Amino acid sequence: MMTTRENPTIWEALRESFDDRLVGTMTIDGRPVKYLNAQAVEGRFDAVLGPANWNASYQVLHDSLGAEGGGALVVECTISVNIEEERDESLWMAKTEVGESSGKDGEVWKAAYSDAFKRAGRRWGVGRYLAFV
Repeated sequence: MMTTRENPTIWEALRESFDDRLVGTMTIDGRPVKYLNAQAVEGRFDAVLGPANWNASYQVLHDSLGAEGGGALVVECTISVNIEEERDESLWMAKTEVGESSGKDGEVWKAAYSDAFKRAGRRWGVGRYLAFV
């Protein structure tokens, strides 16, 4: 396997635009905002690096949801990527970001983890261009 240091096309491939069918739009403060779902981000890492050459780990930084719901949940996600694999040696690099969610519905945990994952993916360039369209 050629190292990513020798093959900048891997970095370019992570940053490539997505098919418009994979890009969602929501309105925040009256403005349309483009976004990707977590499955699209996972798919990009799998397609570019292969499933065995990246992973995501999580840590809950703040949980004030309480027994009855409400409050907020803050989750940190670290995406690690094997950037070099030669002679059975690996060199892993990690990028971390934080996501959050609040409310009383049952989706708070999923939303916080997903938000953190997508933000950490953006640190690698995945979907970063969407902030400028």
